[in-house]
Amino acid sequence: METPDESEVELLCDWMQSNLFHFSTKTINSNASSGGVRLTSAHAINLPYISVRTLLAEGKEIGLDYVGNASVHAGKFKRIRQLRLEAPGPSTDTESARQRIAESYKLATQSFLEDGTDSISPRLRQILIPMESDYVSLTPLGSAGLCEYISTISRCRDDIRKQQEKEYENSSGGQKKRTTIRYDARVNSFSIGGSNPQNAGGRVRSIRPFVFSDVPRTTPNTRLAFRLFYKGFKPFIPKIMVSSYATWLLSRVKEGSMINARLQEEERSLIKALLSAMEKQADKARRVLNAYQKDLPSIQKNLENENSYFLSNGWLDPTKRSPYWRKERAKWLVGQLRESKLEDKRTGDIVGLGLSPADQHRLIKLIEGM
Repeated sequence: METPDESEVELLCDWMQSNLFHFSTKTINSNASSGGVRLTSAHAINLPYISVRTLLAEGKEIGLDYVGNASVHAGKFKRIRQLRLEAPGPSTDTESARQRIAESYKLATQSFLEDGTDSISPRLRQILIPMESDYVSLTPLGSAGLCEYISTISRCRDDIRKQQEKEYENSSGGQKKRTTIRYDARVNSFSIGGSNPQNAGGRVRSIRPFVFSDVPRTTPNTRLAFRLFYKGFKPFIPKIMVSSYATWLLSRVKEGSMINARLQEEERSLIKALLSAMEKQADKARRVLNAYQKDLPSIQKNLENENSYFLSNGWLDPTKRSPYWRKERAKWLVGQLRESKLEDKRTGDIVGLGLSPADQHRLIKLIEGM
């Protein structure tokens, strides 16, 4: 026959498998309908950001939490935290009970779980993210466990800083070292879950310091290096040069001129200037990547294994500019020119470049040979 202790532990072990999550709708709006998502190590990702997925990639444990309905879940979650020694608990708790809870909690972290996400509550904000020619609607969810993890590290650093200040004060004859305040003063009055935070979850108090906290600062070139690494390089086509080429093209059409040697040279000069401007962008991108290479994963591995980086490879590394690459670059550039929109100064209308099939064919051959 099971003891009361064993019976409680079994109940908690069963409960946590389907009621604990990394992300919760309640962290965004405690009045929203309950919903949550639990990730596993299979969702780990290697990116230069602090998130649940990147910390999972480092083997870190991010605390799970329940997603509302405190009258049902808060007591169970509190007992789990006590048995995991995250919070003070009864002295009568046995080591076998703690071990059983630890094993069951670890089992929960190894299984993906999503609940209450069939539909989006109107109380939750949605963000439209552009993707190619369309948009994807995303609903960000907060992770109290992630905030708790960062808070723990932050408090440790604060303790070290305070100890250093104390040592400095003692060694400098009582002069106190000036320090800075990390968080906005309004943080102390902010609360999740109304007057009773446990309505939203058991760890949500850890979210408060991060609502107004600042983000790490990086130099523009650092951000550029990471953007180039993860998104590849795609040159910007200067509109003023496209406008100059459009003016030349329009004047030729007006005159009804055939492409003779003089016009060929004029066109070559305009396109060469356009390519030169893009080459300068590629040179800068190459210098930035080289300068920050030590902070990035293997650039060669990342670029060579993705088909989408084919053109990017050639721009960044001239040794990869095969005849096929030059042809693809020419097609891409002519396509960009064809889709360019310019303002007609006479009417104010937005018009296209007006490239005929013959113009496109001629341009592809011209650019391919440059």
